[in-house]
Amino acid sequence: MSLTQNLKFTREEYLKMQKNSEIKHEFFKGEISEITGSSISHTAIVGNTLYQIQKKIIENSTDHKVLFSNIKLHIISNSLFTYPDLLVFKEKIETLSNDEEVVLNPSILIEVSTVESENYELGEKFRRYRDIPSLKEYIIISSTELFVVKYDKLTDDSWLLKEYKSGKEIVPINCLGCEIEMSELYRSVSLNS
Repeated sequence: MSLTQNLKFTREEYLKMQKNSEIKHEFFKGEISEITGSSISHTAIVGNTLYQIQKKIIENSTDHKVLFSNIKLHIISNSLFTYPDLLVFKEKIETLSNDEEVVLNPSILIEVSTVESENYELGEKFRRYRDIPSLKEYIIISSTELFVVKYDKLTDDSWLLKEYKSGKEIVPINCLGCEIEMSELYRSVSLNS
């Protein structure tokens, strides 16, 4: 839902407002929208996924870095500012004008969807994310059912979709050269379905 009706904001106004706000907001083409809160299952899945990815980075001795939802992502080409649940960086992290709160170049984006956010994250948000030149993988993990959607960028810049629906299935994280069992993403999570 848009924060205001028929009002447009500049990028600078958004960034200033967001510095003083306890609530996260998304910015797109002058419109500001509140980002909805998290549930227990959403937060647990984000934590499980962060742990698994960090563990794989350490095991594989790579230089990848993983950040979580308190950092803003900006896509310069389409104006989006948002807060993905997890961001993984293969290259050195680039920031907007040396602002340590705004990053530009993730290789992997991971969102944990809610009932309210799932359609947006699978559709319009993914369309916006595809404007990130460095992005190679986009993963959406449902917080209401055992379900993962994964998109991999191919060499022709098209995207390959794969769905995972069983706790025994393995989700490959190609940029990290590793795999994560779905049951690890959902460890100790009570699903609503």
